Amino acid sequence: MAFIERLIASTAQGDLLGGLFWRAPSSGQGRGRALMEARALTSDATHWAQAQVGAHVRYGLFQPRASEEGVRLPKGALAAAACFSQRVGHQAPNAALVLTVPAAAQRKEDKYFVVCLEDGVPVIDVLSNEIDARNALGGEDRPIWSDNPVAYPNCEPADFAWLAAGGDRSCRLQPMPVNPWPIVGAGLMATASVSA
Repeated sequence: MAFIERLIASTAQGDLLGGLFWRAPSSGQGRGRALMEARALTSDATHWAQAQVGAHVRYGLFQPRASEEGVRLPKGALAAAACFSQRVGHQAPNAALVLTVPAAAQRKEDKYFVVCLEDGVPVIDVLSNEIDARNALGGEDRPIWSDNPVAYPNCEPADFAWLAAGGDRSCRLQPMPVNPWPIVGAGLMATASVSA
């Protein structure tokens, strides 16, 4: 049975989803145009969320993996990285989050969810093994929020309930808007051929 591999936790605020691709829009573009630009780079994206701190904006795109094709996202799902940005992006613009995602029926071993912020918005959003999680943090000195004070002794405490409490409407995954131009172009061509 297929499932969303990147569903990392279910909370009272909604299900948390990790592993999105975060894209910064070109400056001066409205949301609709920026989403179309981002979708051009990630053509298979089906849903999006937004993270914004001050003038810094990034769009998180959910691109289903082969094993996730045809599976519907849970209603009200939240982009976990956007929630983290909402929680700490203003006070710690280069913060990182590392949370343990316990093994479950679909996941044979523990995974680690890692988010790194730059200018308060997500640049890294991965669900991986422990080694890749540490590599994703990089060498930069960052304040870290984690549920593992042994591995990260100076971390701020965090868990999935705390993370989801940072979610608002912009963190909710929404379907990608349809690009109207191919439809308009096909309609114009059909009208022209009928007229001829």
